[in-house]
Amino acid sequence: KDNSGQGYSKGKKDQQEWSLPDYKVLQATKFQRYGQIKEDWFEQHPATVTRIRKEVLYKGNRLLIKHGITQSDKIKGQIIARLESNDFCFTNSINCIKLIEPESWKYKVLLGILWSSLPRYYFFLTSSKWGMWHYGIHQDEYLDLPITFPENEDIKDRIVSIVERLQNWEGVEYSLINPEGKEREEIQSELRDIEVELDEAIFDLYMLRVSERDLIRDMCDVGIEFCYNHTKSVAIKPVINHIFSFKHGLLETLLSSINIESSSQLKDYLVIFLKAWNRELYPQGEFSWRIIIPDEAETMLCVVFSTQEVGHIPQFLDNDEDVWTAILNELNDSLLVPYKSNRIYIDGIVRAVTDTDIIIIKRNEKRLWTKSMAREDVEATFLQAINLQDSKQGISV
Repeated sequence: KDNSGQGYSKGKKDQQEWSLPDYKVLQATKFQRYGQIKEDWFEQHPATVTRIRKEVLYKGNRLLIKHGITQSDKIKGQIIARLESNDFCFTNSINCIKLIEPESWKYKVLLGILWSSLPRYYFFLTSSKWGMWHYGIHQDEYLDLPITFPENEDIKDRIVSIVERLQNWEGVEYSLINPEGKEREEIQSELRDIEVELDEAIFDLYMLRVSERDLIRDMCDVGIEFCYNHTKSVAIKPVINHIFSFKHGLLETLLSSINIESSSQLKDYLVIFLKAWNRELYPQGEFSWRIIIPDEAETMLCVVFSTQEVGHIPQFLDNDEDVWTAILNELNDSLLVPYKSNRIYIDGIVRAVTDTDIIIIKRNEKRLWTKSMAREDVEATFLQAINLQDSKQGISV
């Protein structure tokens, strides 16, 4: 901790002349995650500063982390960090961390952790400044991040290899000057694939369960994105639309389908929900599923899970509107607060468990049909099923 801190400060009070060697200044505005550092990222240091800081911060192996949370990128809310060994200085817009045991692989593992989705999830929920006036993460908060180094050589080598690939990443975009470059979409896709590899390696390092990995991904891909983009967010776009024709089946239907049109996200939701509930019914029965998008409530999405014998091929002859009317009538009989209209306007979530069905009604928005929400809905309906056994009455939450 004694060898960590921010760079020098500018200001009009208590100024002192520059007394350190003639270091160039790394500009915070040019600071980015990947690729080799470039000469045009630097400028000359000022003649006077307010707080010059210790010279140890400006030389040797060190992790540099941008204090502010990047808001301008397409992927907002990223932690920008680099591992550098060349001698140069920087302002207090950048935090510096030096390890007591400065082994190269430890620095690279720590950098891999900072680049992964895990600290993004952690700091979004815990940082005192993220979401305030000036978004940022304090140095002490970085030092409090739970860190583990790999004891397994395979995991260590995986993380170090991926980090080195990102350190040397040069996504050259095609142009007349760079005819061997690639299209922007291809570059972004390749980079995203490497970042997913890194996430998996860091998740393995922390020995996270599948549900924990999904929770982190859902928060980073959906929750944080929704926080920044609001009404323009991908998170509130429909998870499916009326054109979606694959509307019913069994768990086996989902698992055997190579490409269910329109929405793999909803497929993931259904698979998690069905796997959890089918374990409870096996070997006597299993659940079929049916998706309904009512014309009278186009912003809503309803999924009905119905009990049946194992292996039975369900027949769905009724049209969606007739089923929707029947569902509202069933909810009217089952819920503590009945719905007496064929129209339903809710911002919340309806989860109802009856003797034969589980009914989930939510807004047709991606943020409400994630893997994490599937597990939350499983837990909620489990509880209702227990209550139903005791009271013989479905309960909505």
